Amino acid sequence: MDNYSTQRLIGATIFVALVAVFVPEMLSRKNELSPDQKTSPASVAPPVTSPVVTFSEPGQTPPSVASPMPPIGQVIPPAGDTAQNSRAKARAEAKRIAAAQADAAARHKAKQAKEAEALAKAQEKRRARASRRAALIEATQQISQQSAQETASTKAEARRAASAKRREAARAEAASRRALAEAKRKKEQAKIARRQADRAKAARRQAQIETQKHEAARRQAKAEAQKRKATRRQAHAEAQKREAARRQAKAEAQKREAARRQAKAEAQKREAARRQAKAEAQKREAARRQAQAEARRREAARRQATRRNALVATTSPPKISMVSKPQPVRSSSRIVGRFIVKENALSNRDRYRRQNIRAEIQQVMIKGRSVYQVRIWR
Repeated sequence: MDNYSTQRLIGATIFVALVAVFVPEMLSRKNELSPDQKTSPASVAPPVTSPVVTFSEPGQTPPSVASPMPPIGQVIPPAGDTAQNSRAKARAEAKRIAAAQADAAARHKAKQAKEAEALAKAQEKRRARASRRAALIEATQQISQQSAQETASTKAEARRAASAKRREAARAEAASRRALAEAKRKKEQAKIARRQADRAKAARRQAQIETQKHEAARRQAKAEAQKRKATRRQAHAEAQKREAARRQAKAEAQKREAARRQAKAEAQKREAARRQAKAEAQKREAARRQAQAEARRREAARRQATRRNALVATTSPPKISMVSKPQPVRSSSRIVGRFIVKENALSNRDRYRRQNIRAEIQQVMIKGRSVYQVRIWR
């Protein structure tokens, strides 16, 4: 009777201990599963597909990226600049793809590290629960040892249960250690991936800077080309202005040459008129000298006649003659010069008048030209 009651008491104590160990564990498992059920794949919407990033082998080449077509109306740079820009864009695109790949790898490794850390924490919790169960079992064994003598079957069962719990605790400890090691390894990989992502991000920024530099150089080259084009247009306009000025100067030179030729012809005409006037003056001078010689001869004849008359008057007696009416003296006229310029004719006329010789100017037409001739009377 005592043995049966002792076995019943030990069994009840073990049952209470098992209930105290497993009921909180079951409740904690339900609490742990509830967030996973809320975020189960069936209830969560499919994530937005991101660009597929493939980690190519060292021997493989990255996929080619098609360069976008330039918009309509955009000025296409020269062939050399296009090739250089396409190469720069290809390098920038390759760097961007590599940076995206490294970033995706870093995110993937960080996610794996978080999963490994969560798994390690779960293993740690299981190990703690297993240790608590082992401690309860040990306490139960101690209680059962302090109690009355147990049966061989109860002790063997308790030992088997204790050994099983210890093995489970050892396995949980090993699993937690492996999980911790795996979490540490994943964390190191995540750190490496973050470093690679940072390097890829820096490379992407450098590629963007290079692209901006190439774009600035292309814009500067375009501005220089526009400046050269404007300079060429300005030089063309200046050349046209110079050509117009040259033509105008040529026309002015032709006008001056025509005026010079006309002036030369007028000078030749004036020279011919001067020579003619000089010849006329020489003729008039010869006529004047001839007239003076004639006047001197007449004066000498008159004086000689006066002397003869005086001698006759002194030697012969005076004679009484009848007074007769004086006969009019006949006068003759002649032309002493013809002039084209009226001033020359006036000067010639005045010269004869100063000598008390009647002189007049007559305007006549000779061969369709108006000529001034000087006529004198003696």
